[in-house]
Amino acid sequence: MSHEEEKKFITLKEYFIEKGIQQIDIAKSIGVTNQYVYAILNEKQKIGASTAKKINAAYGIPVEEILSNKINNNTPKTNQKTINEGDFI
Repeated sequence: MSHEEEKKFITLKEYFIEKGIQQIDIAKSIGVTNQYVYAILNEKQKIGASTAKKINAAYGIPVEEILSNKINNNTPKTNQKTINEGDFI
């Protein structure tokens, strides 16, 4: 694999920041509290399998990547909800 073909992995938090997806929108889309999303994105709480499946269903991120907190940034994702410019997690 050449240097250009190497996979780039980012955290789940970095993924959502790059995509412009707000914490509150994540919480609403997967049916959990904003506080829980904050805790998992900031690695204060582990992501459970059921939450990983909900994130997968809402944003198309593979469950294995969610559970490992190593998101392949080269893999195209689907079903992304966006926010207005200037909004941050």
